[in-house]
Amino acid sequence: MTFAGGPLNNYVLQSTAAMAGVLRADPETVGLITAISAMITKQGVSLWSCRPPSGPFRAVDVSAAVASESPAVPVTADGAGPARVVTYTVAHDAAGTPERAVVLAQRSDGSRAIVASTSAAAAMAVGEWADRQVELDDIGGFRI
Repeated sequence: MTFAGGPLNNYVLQSTAAMAGVLRADPETVGLITAISAMITKQGVSLWSCRPPSGPFRAVDVSAAVASESPAVPVTADGAGPARVVTYTVAHDAAGTPERAVVLAQRSDGSRAIVASTSAAAAMAVGEWADRQVELDDIGGFRI
């Protein structure tokens, strides 16, 4: 993997090493380390301590409970018109200039679309755009 696995996995190794230093400095504390996969589909949580655990290891699968509380939202490419920005990111070029904005937008019917714009990138790199209105086109883009 490029970057020694950094963007995908190595950051957890780095946070674990940092936690070792924290626990050595204060052996009575407990440390929490969290992680997510690159596609944000898997989560990991671990507790670290200098003391042995009070009980045996146990794993609890909470997938069904989470799924029942967080229903899937349809993501479709079809449907030009107004939508609300749920979340977004702005990619910059090597010189640091905003180059492309990518938005997860929610339509009034509850469906969502992932759309991109080069013309909106500079404006979206300034200020907060979550929960603002955009206009989706029918070719995978949007206007602000």
